[in-house]
Amino acid sequence: DGKPILDAALNTMGFSLTVLSQPGCGEQVSDDNFFERLNIPILQAINLMGSSAKWKESPFGLTPAEIAYCVVSPEFDGQIDASPYCGTEKQPDGNYVQMPLEDRCRALAEMAYRWAVLRHKKESEKKVAILIYMYPPRQDLAGGGYGLDTLQSVTEVLGYMKDAGYKLDWMPENGKELVTRLLEGVTNDENWASDMQLEAAAVDFVTKKQYSEWFSQLSEAVRQKFVDGWGEPLGDIHTLGDRQLLPGIMNGNVFIGFQPDRGKTDSASIHDPWTSPPHQYLGFYRWLKRVWGADAVIHVGTHGTLEWLPGKSVALSEDCFPDFILDRLPDINPYIIDNPGEGMQSKRRQYAVTTTHMIPAMGRAGGYDDIDGLITIIQQYLKTKDTESSDKLASTAEKVIEECARLNLNSDIGLSAECSLEEIDRRMDELYDYLLEVKDAMIKDGLHILGEIPSGERMCETIYSIVRYPNSTVPSLREAVARSHGLDMEELLKDPSGRQEDGT
Repeated sequence: DGKPILDAALNTMGFSLTVLSQPGCGEQVSDDNFFERLNIPILQAINLMGSSAKWKESPFGLTPAEIAYCVVSPEFDGQIDASPYCGTEKQPDGNYVQMPLEDRCRALAEMAYRWAVLRHKKESEKKVAILIYMYPPRQDLAGGGYGLDTLQSVTEVLGYMKDAGYKLDWMPENGKELVTRLLEGVTNDENWASDMQLEAAAVDFVTKKQYSEWFSQLSEAVRQKFVDGWGEPLGDIHTLGDRQLLPGIMNGNVFIGFQPDRGKTDSASIHDPWTSPPHQYLGFYRWLKRVWGADAVIHVGTHGTLEWLPGKSVALSEDCFPDFILDRLPDINPYIIDNPGEGMQSKRRQYAVTTTHMIPAMGRAGGYDDIDGLITIIQQYLKTKDTESSDKLASTAEKVIEECARLNLNSDIGLSAECSLEEIDRRMDELYDYLLEVKDAMIKDGLHILGEIPSGERMCETIYSIVRYPNSTVPSLREAVARSHGLDMEELLKDPSGRQEDGT
């Protein structure tokens, strides 16, 4: 019937198979993207150009050439980054043979299987964990995400899931109701709840027996990292007696929770590549998969801590923390489109399908009434400087001095507290340019919500924020307008208060 019989595929070929380079023709994109026709998950398995021993010893995982060949180029095809599957080993006779990495092959097989299962399982039977962030672990920081209204976005996602047939017991009216429910459950901030309240609010616990079994399955080197950082299991981070707490609430077959605490509250620890997370971090993800039975996890927004945990930069091994903590769960991570550098860490180190989302709607800052009034006074001064009487100019300059002091602008451009008429006259152009720059500055107009497109004035301002900058050989809108009037945009930006010979 023309439909693919595959449910998932492992691609072992390097380079891109859709973006082609031909001698004398430059880069070309294939007209026939067979990946789109297949419409299945494609996992990129990595063929190491060097030996497996060299790969295991490397803190980076791959050489620059291997990254270009095995990772970057296939990413243009939209592949899901995955593990190495073989190394190139030198034989006694001097020949080189590709030898499988057994653990990584098993990991790839399970990863492909779990993605394939999602195509056959009914939506009403799928269990999905939706994780948002809370770091540092404070309730007022629940649901942080760069440029994203995470809580309202999750509410919208739940609506789409309900319409698609996922089992939900309740629907929040908005993000405020969602966060209220979340804060009534177990969170990463336990300062606001007694042990009795935590006991009553918990959806489940990880027992010491469960965690000890999972912990024993890790390599000795990894276990030692946990012990060095947080002591013997269970540690003392997010525990209640001899049980680990699980931050989140249940909604039918959807678990909505907080990514576990990194264990430290300073911002540098978020990107700490050396210290292991607390024991509870591992216990949380193990519970999601092995106890609750999650089919997939969604990490909402930019960004979490999983992709920054210790391990290789790319082509992870079984001892790399993101690899063994996520444990082959299919992972989806909506990520802001203007941060590809950090988004790559999510894609490459936690094997996420990173779906980019828009930046917040942008708009020009503009000026409130007092600022606009001051600009009008300055314009009057500059236009009549060469024609008005000295007394009238002095009166106008005094108004400017008074307004600058009242609006606390003196320190912004370095005007002295007792600004004289001579000083303000000398600095008038500079003050005017500064106020115009402030008015023209682009600022965020709220936060983006997944699935929503800006409308009305917010859409117009967002489009303007994009076209105000050049795009390759295409000039910016402002530059195009300036050219149509015979003006140089760079000169205009250097001297916004400048005037032409005719006084305009």
